[in-house]
Amino acid sequence: MREKKPAIVSQHNVVYQFKCGLCTSSYIGYTCGHLHTCIDKHKLQSSSISRHLHEDHGLSSLSSAVQELNFKILKHCNNKFDCLIFKMLYIKHLQPDLNIQSDYQSQAVYIVFISFFLVSLFSIVTVLHSLFCCLRLFLCLSPLLYYLIECF
Repeated sequence: MREKKPAIVSQHNVVYQFKCGLCTSSYIGYTCGHLHTCIDKHKLQSSSISRHLHEDHGLSSLSSAVQELNFKILKHCNNKFDCLIFKMLYIKHLQPDLNIQSDYQSQAVYIVFISFFLVSLFSIVTVLHSLFCCLRLFLCLSPLLYYLIECF
């Protein structure tokens, strides 16, 4: 028996694409919450999608223009970090015209910061591990060293 797939709107941790039904404009986004919540937020006047529909197509009521049919899931992700990375990769590949460049540049800075933090953390752990190994070796050899010092 096949497992029933959840509806697109109940999906979470996804990178998605919005395609305008009235022209060729598109937008790439991500959400860690449910996609239906994200779709509702895009109906507000502050989103790139709603600005496009209002300014370019003169629509004042966006409920009929922003529907589930306009959204396509591009990638399921494990966490926010994966969503950010895949969103940027899809933006670079698909070049949607509704994405604001400053939006994904700030996310790129966030990803670089997290990557730098993880590399730094790994370096610290590596140094601590080396110090621990040296300390263990010293403690193992200390009775021998004590004996050698006493003999001479």
